[in-house]
Amino acid sequence: MRLSLSVLPRPALLALALPLALAACGGSDGPEIVKSCPGLVGLPEAMEQTRFVGGGRDLTDVAFTARLQDVRYGCIYRDDDSRIETEMLFQLMASRGPANPDGQARVGYFVALGEQQPEGPPQIVLREGYQATAQFQGNNTSVMMSDEITLSIPLPAGRRGGDYTIFVGLVLDEEEVEYNRRQQQ
Repeated sequence: MRLSLSVLPRPALLALALPLALAACGGSDGPEIVKSCPGLVGLPEAMEQTRFVGGGRDLTDVAFTARLQDVRYGCIYRDDDSRIETEMLFQLMASRGPANPDGQARVGYFVALGEQQPEGPPQIVLREGYQATAQFQGNNTSVMMSDEITLSIPLPAGRRGGDYTIFVGLVLDEEEVEYNRRQQQ
């Protein structure tokens, strides 16, 4: 199975907007077949990030905070339904903390594809990481960033889009995950 992710320039996403909106529609000579997109799941513990500098965990030790604000996506079946092309638009927000001397925040995020199994959780068949860099200019303390990604999913015979789940989140270290868990309690 060959899976691939690629980053598209912004005009390419706009050019695909109409076909993606119509992906679930479509006629055929026979009975209408509903074609489903993979599910999309944001991992709750990986939606926010607080990056600290040094050993302190005070507000004055924060280099930046980041949040995965939104992920919009759609899919279209290609190559006689043997492949699904999923276009994804990520929106990330980063805020500068008091311990950020260089005015930048490097925010990592990931896309993972899980294949449903007869029993148990989905099996992860692909995981790719990406990075966006926020530049805080002048007095700006917050920056919104966007990125587009194309995920191409081959469909073996008998499989459909609903047999897959796309997981998204920020790339965090163990300490950042634990910090998020404490904040959610």
